[in-house]
Amino acid sequence: MITTFAWFGYDLPKKECFDFIKLSGFDGVTLWWNNDFGDTDFRDN
Repeated sequence: MITTFAWFGYDLPKKECFDFIKLSGFDGVTLWWNNDFGDTDFRDN
């Protein structure tokens, strides 16, 4: 399995970004996670 980082330098809508990644031959994406979210429940955002 070959993956790439979900953000590759261009500010694109997520659907378009993932379509480009898939068309480029990648099997999946790596998502960025920040440990500085604090006590915020990310599911509420």
